[in-house]
Amino acid sequence: MSTLVSRITDLVVAVRNKFNALTADIALRRIQDVNNYYAATDFIDNNAAQSIWQGIVIGSGGSANGVATQNRVSRHPGTITIRNGTAANSGYAFRTQIGNIMTSANMEMNFIFKLPSTTASGYNTNIIFRMGFFDSISTAESTDQIAFFKDAGSLDLYGRVVNNGSVVNTSALYTLVPETWYSLKLKIGSAGTSATFAIYDDDGNQLGTGTISSGLPIGGARSYGCGMFAIHTTETTGRDLVEPDFMDLYIPNLGRGVA
Repeated sequence: MSTLVSRITDLVVAVRNKFNALTADIALRRIQDVNNYYAATDFIDNNAAQSIWQGIVIGSGGSANGVATQNRVSRHPGTITIRNGTAANSGYAFRTQIGNIMTSANMEMNFIFKLPSTTASGYNTNIIFRMGFFDSISTAESTDQIAFFKDAGSLDLYGRVVNNGSVVNTSALYTLVPETWYSLKLKIGSAGTSATFAIYDDDGNQLGTGTISSGLPIGGARSYGCGMFAIHTTETTGRDLVEPDFMDLYIPNLGRGVA
């Protein structure tokens, strides 16, 4: 009997391992198929552009704007630093072309980042950033947006949906702590009419989540780009704003007619 149980156990393990390998292969093929779009950057180099995301200076400040020297951090290969310029409301963006993306079911973006540490009074609270889908990279609000945001005056992180100028926010997801790594996941629901925003610590523990179930920018007249940007509203010396480590975009089930 013990031999039979052992053989059954071995068979179950073998089948499970085969299933896991098969599903992993299917997942890989999904994101590589022409009907499932995927792009990512791990910021392995400090180029002004990253993968599909253009590097764009916001405001004035010359060479002070942009990305600083690449950093070397354990568990976070390829991190860089977004900086502001020498004028208030300046910063930097990694952004795709505006108007080329529309809301669709199961669309997803992921980010890994941290805020810098500084002794300047109120420095981090006066940083604005957006991570997700948006059509404005300034202090002016987007016309259409589905994104994580932090506004000036607070370290609280929110999720925000803007549909043709109409704004809906989640409750505060979490209060950010400088020099702490976070992961963000933004996912559109299976019906394409809701957006879930979640934040995790560096070990994968969920710190907060919120869902906006209506009011998303949907339809042919509503579109945006995607990526991340950071601006400092008051600082006039080029300083560190946000340190990103990873960003990706997944748009499944495009239905482009190719098997």
